[in-house]
Amino acid sequence: MIRAALDRVVEQYRVSLEIPDPSQIHATLGTMAGNMGGDDKPIWLIFVGPPSSGKSDPLRYLAHLPSVHFASEITQGGLLSCSPTRGRGKQGNGGMLTSIGEFGIIVISDLSPTLSLGDERLGQFLSLMREVYDGKVIRWGGQDGGMKREWKGKVGFIAASTGDIDRHHSVINSLGDRYLYFRMPDGDIRAKMERARRRVDNKKGIESALSDLFSLLMASEPVELTEENEKTLQELASFVAVARTAVKRDPHNRKIDETPKSEEPVRLYLSFRTLLKGMIRVGLTEAEAMAITS
Repeated sequence: MIRAALDRVVEQYRVSLEIPDPSQIHATLGTMAGNMGGDDKPIWLIFVGPPSSGKSDPLRYLAHLPSVHFASEITQGGLLSCSPTRGRGKQGNGGMLTSIGEFGIIVISDLSPTLSLGDERLGQFLSLMREVYDGKVIRWGGQDGGMKREWKGKVGFIAASTGDIDRHHSVINSLGDRYLYFRMPDGDIRAKMERARRRVDNKKGIESALSDLFSLLMASEPVELTEENEKTLQELASFVAVARTAVKRDPHNRKIDETPKSEEPVRLYLSFRTLLKGMIRVGLTEAEAMAITS
């Protein structure tokens, strides 16, 4: 039954969007489902592709789902504000994390404004996001005689970015990369243009199909992975941890100055297994889910 609901979601998306390969939709829904799973570590997934590649469009339809907090962009102050009480507007609530509470999934349609902050401010933002991933944020401000803002909880994260994010790989990696990346597959450009010319607004159909799927998901049983899949994920995490370790280069001649020790693969392994379990929960077979994960 849940596989039929998953297929209906893809079908409804295809009414509006050119989606020959449903793996993007499957990864999105698997991330949502994985983040909803109990004590598992959160999954933070970023779809990476060129402008107009369709990476952002499917995310906009998630905004109506429970626990989803959608935004066009995200900033450090927007996550957890230390603004003085007297300077806060009537609608101010202290930031997105305050609104989220103990659990939520942040969905960002475009990371470009965040990536354009510059390395120093981007590093500060990523440092804060690292604390968000770990489930606890404490910020101190000097206003009102000294102000402490604290948040505890679990946050999933789904976003879209152009390939510009790769220019910031060294900054992201040096602070401990919490993200998984989905590279958008090449598509039929002419088919996309034809679909755009005949585009049909199917917002209600997509949202209805998503709601039906997640209603079934709430009643589904937890997923247990086979030992073979666990071993495969461990090997995959060990390889990726080494492959994505950033090297430090001279800013002028780009020669390698330092090759730091690679990150430990444990966090990656836990992210991979949570994603895999999430995609199986929404109706994929183990083989289909493993093909996307790896």
